[in-house]
Amino acid sequence: MMKGDYGVWLRITLTYFVILTILYIPIMVFNIYPSNYTLQDSDNTVIIEYGVFKKGQYILQKNEENQQQLAVLNYHIRSLHSLLILGIPLLSFISVGFLFQFSTYFKKMKGIETSKKRAVALILMTTVILLWLIGEFLYRRSNIISSLYELL
Repeated sequence: MMKGDYGVWLRITLTYFVILTILYIPIMVFNIYPSNYTLQDSDNTVIIEYGVFKKGQYILQKNEENQQQLAVLNYHIRSLHSLLILGIPLLSFISVGFLFQFSTYFKKMKGIETSKKRAVALILMTTVILLWLIGEFLYRRSNIISSLYELL
């Protein structure tokens, strides 16, 4: 590796962590998840809230018959949250790739090279990753909705 390569990798790494931080902070601080399903369990009731900005809620009585269904619903909600936690680093990585491939500011940096083949590969990989994330999100969200309807 040449001396200039370290500077390029440092810029790429710093950009990645800045984008990652910018995406994580609103989600973690303000608890903003897609569809934003949360489950609060108290003694005899379970409160399920949904919606990001316009909140709605279901209040369910906890009993022996629906205990297993509530556990499944809790699993599905946590599964949707974990998908987002997994998706943010992927989206940050994709954003960095697009910045360094298509941004005129980053193209002018010494040591950064762009190519049409790399751009096509980046677009194809991004499409596959985004289709997977969207498909998984819709599947997991439909699991939550079907679990909710079974409880209601």
